Amino acid sequence: MESRRKPQYENRDPSIFFLLALLGSAAWAEDPKPKHWSFKEMGRVPTLNAGRMKPFDSYARETVLFITGAHSLPGWDPMDLFFSWLARPDYWSNQPIIKISNHQLLKQLLLSDQISRFSPRELIQNPVLIQYAQEMGRTDSGLSPKQVVQSVSSQPDPREQELKHVLDRLSLYRAVTSGAAIQIVPVAGKEAWENVAQSDPLLDPLRRGFLEVVKAYYDSKENEFESKSARLREMIQKMAPGWNASIERKVRLESLYDRARPFRTACTLYLLAGILLMCSLMFASPGISSPRARLEKTFTIGGQISLAVAFLSHLFGFALRVYIAGRPPVSNMYESVAWVSFGVLFFSFVIFGLYRQRVVLSAGALVGGLILFAADSAPAVMDPSIHTLVPVLRSNYWLTIHVLTITLGYAAFALSLGISNASLYQYLKGALGKVKSSDVSLRTHHLGLLSYRAMQFGTVLLAAGTILGGVWADYSWGRFWGWDPKETWALIALLCYLAVLHGRYAGWVRPFGFAMWGVICFMSVLMAWYGVNFVLGVGLHSYGFSSGGISFVLIYMGIQLAFVFWVLLARKIQQSKSDQSIPT
Repeated sequence: MESRRKPQYENRDPSIFFLLALLGSAAWAEDPKPKHWSFKEMGRVPTLNAGRMKPFDSYARETVLFITGAHSLPGWDPMDLFFSWLARPDYWSNQPIIKISNHQLLKQLLLSDQISRFSPRELIQNPVLIQYAQEMGRTDSGLSPKQVVQSVSSQPDPREQELKHVLDRLSLYRAVTSGAAIQIVPVAGKEAWENVAQSDPLLDPLRRGFLEVVKAYYDSKENEFESKSARLREMIQKMAPGWNASIERKVRLESLYDRARPFRTACTLYLLAGILLMCSLMFASPGISSPRARLEKTFTIGGQISLAVAFLSHLFGFALRVYIAGRPPVSNMYESVAWVSFGVLFFSFVIFGLYRQRVVLSAGALVGGLILFAADSAPAVMDPSIHTLVPVLRSNYWLTIHVLTITLGYAAFALSLGISNASLYQYLKGALGKVKSSDVSLRTHHLGLLSYRAMQFGTVLLAAGTILGGVWADYSWGRFWGWDPKETWALIALLCYLAVLHGRYAGWVRPFGFAMWGVICFMSVLMAWYGVNFVLGVGLHSYGFSSGGISFVLIYMGIQLAFVFWVLLARKIQQSKSDQSIPT
């Protein structure tokens, strides 16, 4: 016989765990382990959260992401972890699951700055956090996975902002384990749904059905879990006001989107395609039947296939997201990053069609893949959830025409950045004596032309997007231009690239300088795109404000500038040696 223990309920908030005991479940002595079930039926159960109907799979993933700051804990599927929280809150209350990322806040709460997650019980008993919660008049009724309190007129304090987030995470976790955050009970004639903790859960058929699903999970009965989940889904669909085939299709497709994760697939295949195409360039050979030529052909075909599948997966992800949300996919930083990555590949295809240079496909695939990787690897910074739009963005016409235009300009500049880096790499090889100067001149001439075309696309689109933004500002705020930080930095980025383009045309900027400025100018795009929203945090564009990720951006900028300085120094040393070797 496996040992069991009697559950202890003293000093415990009302929770689903307590109700499970009334249904006849007992607590296992062992720690909970991932069950690795499919959760297919439960994932399709509709729920109303954050102003829209979504599958339970999406709600569970968003909740886990908000509380833990990651897609899930190692070894756990988000749905698996969510139900484990419901079934074993006694265990999880003592586990480090709540994310705290601000080091100043950790010092203020007298917590170790060597770790980033803490247990709910540890935080609930923290005297500093208790005092702050009392001052803020906070309660445990917060049910939204994304509650951000910011000031439009002044820059938010990152420490205070993170403290509010911690309270929200703690509040949401306690609301989940009590059932107060799980809104799956439709009410006739009302837009809002009730949660499973309201009324008497054991007397209400739908609430009892949900508890039986949790009990089946708790008792490790997968078949019973699936059958009861399917029955619960059918009950909710019959009771949900306005339920129809269109809504059911959206719920099913959103569940598919969550599980397929098409952007992650695209990211992996983009990086693979970029590496394969780069290898094909390394093995380029004038011969037709030589071993190098065969390798070149193999890498080229493999890279092109990977690139095509990646692009289709990327397109599939956007199609699903647009259909589910009913709007263009550029309302937050995650969607913007995914769209810019898509634009990078789009422009690489266009320029490849014009010049038939594989290097542009390799650069586009690597840059696009790295941009998607940045979005996927930092979910706490760039929230991948699908949210309803804030009022200022609810004009699909302006959201489409302005935001898509200006972010496509960013995409063209990102492609120019990748090609410029490839050009600088050729200059470095020449400076180190690994490539003949004639070969360097030929290669950098082609790369400079490709970067120039990408920069032209970006400049035209950024200029058009900035003007269209002014028209939208006049429509929304009653003025065309107000020197808002977002407007100002968009103008700065535009002027930077205009200066480089005009300098090249006038002959003031030589090929090496053009490659160097093509890299440096992208810093202005980063400031307009990321810095205003995540660093400054001021202005009328507050709907896009967030925090986090600054250390990674600074590391990238440091590495990029160090590479530029390295190439510049290597060329100066080479030039100095050449001057010394000339007889006087």
